[in-house]
Amino acid sequence: MPDHEQLLKKIYGETASRIADCCFRGELDEEHMRFLLNLLDLSVVKKQHPELFLILQEWMDCFTDSENDRIIEATLLAIDFNNQETMQEHMKIISELINEGKALQ
Repeated sequence: MPDHEQLLKKIYGETASRIADCCFRGELDEEHMRFLLNLLDLSVVKKQHPELFLILQEWMDCFTDSENDRIIEATLLAIDFNNQETMQEHMKIISELINEGKALQ
């Protein structure tokens, strides 16, 4: 039976392959593909910013495809995963937008 690390590598590879395949088949644009691959890398390889995943879960719990949700999506896509300072700023903005959206519901 494969150990945890081998299983994680297999899941990582299959997920990355599926994301790329969706892009190549036109189901996902390149901007979204890059975001998802960066997010996958952040969670599996770097194991950083667990708070981003909590923010994403909170957003999905109140997602209504509103204008506010489109602004959140654009803000997420603009995140520079290599710049920790701007990443923190983007997460703060997204949290504020989520709270604003909840207040409007």
